[in-house]
Amino acid sequence: MIIDPTNTAIKRNRESKPAQEIVYQCAPDKFSGDMYRKYKGKSILDWGCGREDDIHYYSNFFNMVSGYEIDPNSFYNKLPRVRFGVIACTYVLCTIPLYEARLDCVKQMLNYLQPKGRLFVSARTDKEILRLAKKKNWAPIYDGYITSFARKTFQHGVSEDELKRIADDLNLDINIIKTKYMPNTIMAEFTFKKSK
Repeated sequence: MIIDPTNTAIKRNRESKPAQEIVYQCAPDKFSGDMYRKYKGKSILDWGCGREDDIHYYSNFFNMVSGYEIDPNSFYNKLPRVRFGVIACTYVLCTIPLYEARLDCVKQMLNYLQPKGRLFVSARTDKEILRLAKKKNWAPIYDGYITSFARKTFQHGVSEDELKRIADDLNLDINIIKTKYMPNTIMAEFTFKKSK
């Protein structure tokens, strides 16, 4: 079966919680004082921007904002020509079957990350996907579940171990970000290893 990850994008009325956390992580003064004025000037790429809700939010905090979406009908369907200080990848890895393909996705993102840049990846947790699969009777396929045969959508729960394996395989530093308000989401910050 061919999976179509572009069909998983959902329309929201506001930015995602991972987008809020990314802005919080990037804000030099953690929202005290005039964060907007102090942070303008940085660049961000929203990788897998879907319906572009987070792009609009990021434009309040970053000077240069762009997106990339594999959907050929998206305004952002072309790869960027520059590198970014921050890349946000929200709920993308959990739509890609097989570890090797998810690893390739992260590897491709790194081509657009500045040397001292920060790559934030957020995904649904393995526990959350297992809970939903049982509740909604999703059919197992590859290393996850088909969520809709008609739409050809797929979900894979991402664990902390998998994110650490990606970091090891790509020789990256990793910081697992834990928050109370995203209990069903795992988030990690990847950076290039510093030279010794």
